[in-house]
Amino acid sequence: MATARRRKVIILLLALYWPVLFVLTHIPVPPVVRQANMSDKGLHFLVYAILTFLLWSVVRPYSKVNWRRATGWLVLAGVIAYGLCDEGLQYFVPGRSADARDLVANATGAIFALTVLTLFSFWPAATIITALTVSMLPVLARRNLMSLLPVLMTAFYVGGYALFTFLWLRHLHPWTRVKKAGRVELLLSVSVPSALLFLTKLSTWVAGRPFQRWDMVAATAGILTGVLVAWRIGWPSRRETAEDSLAPAEG
Repeated sequence: MATARRRKVIILLLALYWPVLFVLTHIPVPPVVRQANMSDKGLHFLVYAILTFLLWSVVRPYSKVNWRRATGWLVLAGVIAYGLCDEGLQYFVPGRSADARDLVANATGAIFALTVLTLFSFWPAATIITALTVSMLPVLARRNLMSLLPVLMTAFYVGGYALFTFLWLRHLHPWTRVKKAGRVELLLSVSVPSALLFLTKLSTWVAGRPFQRWDMVAATAGILTGVLVAWRIGWPSRRETAEDSLAPAEG
């Protein structure tokens, strides 16, 4: 079943993401992070929103959050408790210290993710979280990340925008129909990802953050990659799309 495969993939992603997050927050701040002059609170919001989304998608992969049930509150409490432990351990890491504002940012990110999951089923929620990630990260850095980490950031933009394009195509309609269409469908395929890229560029300009030519090139390559790969593999199927649209709130 597609939903069972999805859960296995999310478990794998969480098993990779959470330990990496733990390690990165319990070592001295890497020099490249200092050079980028990242917004610490914004970064806390983002990484905890992703963590909460993955955690809920493992615990209740086929349901929206229902605040009348205990599960949503338990996930929120668990993420906040982890954030408290994480901040407490900062005292033992050279160059780091606990900050109550980090706890607020952590909780805000968790609440944001659960709010999205209250309103939307898995695939729309995944689309929103992916859009948030690829558009927010460049706004958080006061120096151009591409110039500091060219290989990593190229992979981030190509992979991030390809994934967002993939997810957007689920909402367009099944690729069995898109394959039979022409230019209009192709334009629709790239319209929303291109709009996200434009909004990212606009946001960085308003915030006075660098988002330069190679950032745009990598993101555009990601959009085209997402379209070409989806077209090649014929994903998703009509059945998978229909099943997900019927996802209930947690009961």
